[in-house]
Amino acid sequence: MLMIWFNKPHDLATFTPAWAFLIFPLMLVGVVAFNVLKVIPPEEPRAIGVLLVGYAFQGLGTMIGSLFVGFCLTQYRILHDILLYLYLHHPVCPSRIMPARSNLVHR
Repeated sequence: MLMIWFNKPHDLATFTPAWAFLIFPLMLVGVVAFNVLKVIPPEEPRAIGVLLVGYAFQGLGTMIGSLFVGFCLTQYRILHDILLYLYLHHPVCPSRIMPARSNLVHR
């Protein structure tokens, strides 16, 4: 799978959610390490290594997965729409504090 991935360049404009399949093995290492820790006695020196490697790979997989979700939301312009909605409906939005000049009535 890695040879297929690294043989050609990839652009974020061609991003698909299927790219997330590349990080599932990383996250699976964390799950396997958790189950291995149930079997290994805590007194063994290998237990701390299994714990740290599992924790690191689970965190790395979660971080990359979060980046992929951000890429997906950005590509589909969902994130832009959400942020614009939150900005316009925020109580201290500049457009609510100071109305536009066309709305002002001069007598």
